[in-house]
Amino acid sequence: GGEDGIIHTWCLMTVLGGNVRPYKTMSNHSLAVTDLQCGHGSSDAMFVSVSLDRSCRLWSLASGALLRTVILPVQLVTVLMDVGECGVFAGGENGRICAISVPQLGLCGSEIVAGFDEAVDGEGGSTDNCVTLLRGHTQRITGLGLSVEESLLVSSSLDSTVRVWEVQSGQCVRTMKFVWKGVQVPFSSLLMMPQYARWTPLEQSGSGRCFNSRRKGHEFPVGLSKYEATSEDRRETKVPATTTGVSRGAIAMA
Repeated sequence: GGEDGIIHTWCLMTVLGGNVRPYKTMSNHSLAVTDLQCGHGSSDAMFVSVSLDRSCRLWSLASGALLRTVILPVQLVTVLMDVGECGVFAGGENGRICAISVPQLGLCGSEIVAGFDEAVDGEGGSTDNCVTLLRGHTQRITGLGLSVEESLLVSSSLDSTVRVWEVQSGQCVRTMKFVWKGVQVPFSSLLMMPQYARWTPLEQSGSGRCFNSRRKGHEFPVGLSKYEATSEDRRETKVPATTTGVSRGAIAMA
């Protein structure tokens, strides 16, 4: 996606073969494309794009056809789609997060214009069955992530907070703020760690929390244990001398 609002897709195999011509080109956005997210349906997947033109668009990856368009009352800068391609979360320039129900979009036509009542108090707000507004952040959204079970949404912002949201209700259930030497530090990105990498607390200080990556004798998180050699797997392999003058030695192989 480019600043001209045009989206290009390529087939990696043809690119490696020397053909760099785009597979599909979409030019429906009128302003810069700020983020893209692809689903998990292989060649049948959908992908979603957001733009400064306030539109969130769902596309067919295979055909490049525009499936649905949602016009939101905020410039969009980041987007996230769940594994089942049923939920889309778009973060705005003003700190608002729009949660879009993809199945409900089928009942709203090819394009829907979503409007919100900003006078409504509280962190959750909705405008019909298709789009729910998550209120809480006060500045630009910089990252979005989902828990493994996809019941919780995590967002980061330039307002120096990370918020945890309940997806079903749209309510903020936890707010974390980072302060370093009395100064609030804005968050520029967000990374959700897989569930298997369970870090154990080592110590806690006033400025934050430190973590220990060792668990049950493992130097790495459990998810990387398949790359570690056990005592049964280890064996010595004799290496002949080479022209570089390296003598015989031993290599531990996994």
